[in-house]
Amino acid sequence: MAKKKVVKLQLDNDYDFVLLGLVSTAKDYRVCHLLNKMFELDLCKGDDISITINKKGNSNQFSYYDFVNEDHEEFYFISNKGKTTSFIPEYKLLDYFLLVKNQVSPNCENEILEKLKGNSLILGVYPINVFELKSRDNLMF
Repeated sequence: MAKKKVVKLQLDNDYDFVLLGLVSTAKDYRVCHLLNKMFELDLCKGDDISITINKKGNSNQFSYYDFVNEDHEEFYFISNKGKTTSFIPEYKLLDYFLLVKNQVSPNCENEILEKLKGNSLILGVYPINVFELKSRDNLMF
């Protein structure tokens, strides 16, 4: 009998985006309003993101806002706080994430960081290296 040859296909996700963590005591809609004003966006509430958190099938919901501009830059604003867990457990102390795909400006991350640091509604803003996250697959939605 001939041996069966097993070929494994490994797919890599495309993590080509800017990810920033935000700390704020404000509600998600207030922070979105601020982002809309500061960066001329139109972040709109989408369906909450649901993530299965254990083998029993329990899931958690995270609020989600998105916007795509005429340059095809994609902006996503995601809450990090669910009822029982965090969207990105490695950063439990962060309240929100701002994810930017297809950024036109090479200095996009620095521009956003500098503008947000000067705002009283945002207590802290931090760049995040996606490749260091164990839960980076949560960002593929």
